[in-house]
Amino acid sequence: MKKISEKYHLDYFILFILLCVLGIVLIINAIMHPRPQNIMLVLIDGIHIFLNGRWMNKAKYVSPYDYDKEVKAWKKQKREAKKRGEIFEYPRPAKPKKMAERFLPLFFATLFFGYIAYVSCAFINILFPARMSYEYKSDIAKFKENNFDAYYFFPDEIPKDAENIEWIVLPSFMQGSGTEVLIFGAPGEYIQEVIAAYSQDAQICGIEEDMSFKIYYDETRLEKLTIYKIYDNDDRNHVHMWGFFVDDGISRIGFFSQ
Repeated sequence: MKKISEKYHLDYFILFILLCVLGIVLIINAIMHPRPQNIMLVLIDGIHIFLNGRWMNKAKYVSPYDYDKEVKAWKKQKREAKKRGEIFEYPRPAKPKKMAERFLPLFFATLFFGYIAYVSCAFINILFPARMSYEYKSDIAKFKENNFDAYYFFPDEIPKDAENIEWIVLPSFMQGSGTEVLIFGAPGEYIQEVIAAYSQDAQICGIEEDMSFKIYYDETRLEKLTIYKIYDNDDRNHVHMWGFFVDDGISRIGFFSQ
């Protein structure tokens, strides 16, 4: 039985194993965080695994010992042709490239195309704003770290007894403002605690044209919402607004920042 190093180019084999391991990690990440760019990375990695597998099987392995034998045979044929007065047209056997000369370009090509795919598909996130509820805790921690004032009233984590949870993260695109909305059903006691804690910082109002969270809520109940607007920069061209709203009729509460 041939050794792996004798059957395949070792650099192709190493890259193949690395891509397979990376593929497993990317698949787990895409399942846990189903974003367009994460799914695209899995597809790109799968393509590279397929191509590398074909290259690995098709590439002729030439060991240093075999190369020396080919060179000696080539020299012998050249001498014999010279004795016969013939022109020897066959070129000298190409020296096998070192592992790094093949492995590094393939490795960096994988990184480059993966990065391009990731950045390109990140823009598609605006079409898929919904996120998993278990992502909320880590997401909101990052948002609060970057801009505490706009998210301080968001809960650090979703209550255990919350129902029908919706966690929306719509990234800003060009001049459009980004929006984060957390909506869930909660006991009346919880809703009253939130109102008591933050209503003094807020202005009570009805639904407004510039409130982007309304597209993620039942339009038949928008007029029934009590909205506690904590901040509004009053700039209709570049809206910055945050607060929370309560739907007493069905005991739902929502937090928004845009």
